[in-house]
Amino acid sequence: MAQRWINGREILKRWEAEPFELLEADTPMNSEEYFPELNIHIFKMQAERWVKKFSEAPIKRILLYNFSSKYEGAMIARDGLPPLPVIYAVVFEMDDYDKTTKMSAEDHLQYDLMGVRGERQQESYERLLAATKPNKRIADNEQYYDLMTKDFAKVYKNPPKPDYREEWQFYCKFRNTKLSANIRIDEPHIVLWQQNWGEKVQKWADRARKTEHINILQLCHILAYDDGSSATLPALWREYQMDERGPSIPETETFENRVGAWFMLMQRLTTGFDGVPDQGKVPYLKTYKEDRDKGIYVEAPKNEGTHVNLQTLNDYFTKTLFVPTPLPQILFPDSPRESGAAGNKEKEYLAIKTPPGTKWKDIRIYLVHQGLIKIFYPQGEITTTRDGLGLGGKKVRWKDFEEFAANKGYYDFGTGVSRRKLKDKIYMLNRRLRGIFPDVKGKPIVYHKPELHEFHNTYTEEKYQSELIITKADPEHMETFSDEEEIAQEFCGYENSGKMW
Repeated sequence: MAQRWINGREILKRWEAEPFELLEADTPMNSEEYFPELNIHIFKMQAERWVKKFSEAPIKRILLYNFSSKYEGAMIARDGLPPLPVIYAVVFEMDDYDKTTKMSAEDHLQYDLMGVRGERQQESYERLLAATKPNKRIADNEQYYDLMTKDFAKVYKNPPKPDYREEWQFYCKFRNTKLSANIRIDEPHIVLWQQNWGEKVQKWADRARKTEHINILQLCHILAYDDGSSATLPALWREYQMDERGPSIPETETFENRVGAWFMLMQRLTTGFDGVPDQGKVPYLKTYKEDRDKGIYVEAPKNEGTHVNLQTLNDYFTKTLFVPTPLPQILFPDSPRESGAAGNKEKEYLAIKTPPGTKWKDIRIYLVHQGLIKIFYPQGEITTTRDGLGLGGKKVRWKDFEEFAANKGYYDFGTGVSRRKLKDKIYMLNRRLRGIFPDVKGKPIVYHKPELHEFHNTYTEEKYQSELIITKADPEHMETFSDEEEIAQEFCGYENSGKMW
């Protein structure tokens, strides 16, 4: 996906989260094709061996990056130095803080000496940290002997050069440290090993059930980990119009993709309903802030909290979401696994597959009879009923659709309907039409603001205008519906009166 969904710095600032609570959403950066000379399958087995060897270390991920100094060219030109032989950087991401970052050089030395003399307890990461540091007392071709055993050369597809160890450097990245600028974190890389997220999300879920609240970022991970919840992501993405500012379809192939998609959707559900007309029909998911001193959770001003209440989340998923979505089992063990609770089950409505490149102007919808609808689209046509299109419910009323068709896909603001109610009608109609034609991009019904007509010195009407043809069938189109009587009986269950409307 070309677009980077998550800006890590903005999230950390807003959600007051630890850096490692986030996953990178731009997973195309995780690209094996960028390292064609390495056998990545063998390398991942090597990474698992490191995890077992340093099992006490709090390793979260092991990543492979390119190594390239941005000053190398200038140093060669100015000082005549040979180019650096290092090509690759292996980074161990640690779920811990480096205790020595703020120590002075003298304090750091004393800290190390205390460790050597056994006068302090060893940190869980220290043995791995020592293994990643070059040892000046041994030859270059023997460096990193704890990490690069004799069979390490197997990570190359072809036999490497004798001094291949010079091509590698190893680093530990802690929560409170930064990587060298020479490590190309902005370029494609490989995740060689990743912590078992099952254990992590279970830990978060257990804590959430005790406090009755869950951090929204952690909730995104839990939802991404639950196959049932994530199965509805594409439908939720479409229904909440996420494709207008992001990808048309969310990436759901990997865990990281799903975390990114759920986070963007949660922003929409909590604070981002831009243009939603009626808060009564489409309420936000209420959020809370944690008061750690008092050990309580309080409602967040402007709904910009970092946590949600579990009962509120349960009610929201089962009663409010446009698409019935099962609650994550790990967080709600007693919740049903079918798509939503009984009170939120919805009928499966018609979704029409259109050819690539289809635009709204290529589609025609004719209301032939009371509840009978004929649809024409590129390379196809279909006859259906209002119930088949989901136009008989409370949210999208048949009366509104019928009224819109009577106006030939046009609504102005002089109809006597309040602006809010009119906006609400258009919003719900847009939702349903996008559900019927999920592959067509853009809004089917668009808003046109008043504009000054220079020649007449008057303003154009403020209106909503359909991009597709929506109208009642008239005598001009009667030949299209020669079998109207038969269709009406079959689909609607009543006799045609001989009158179209």
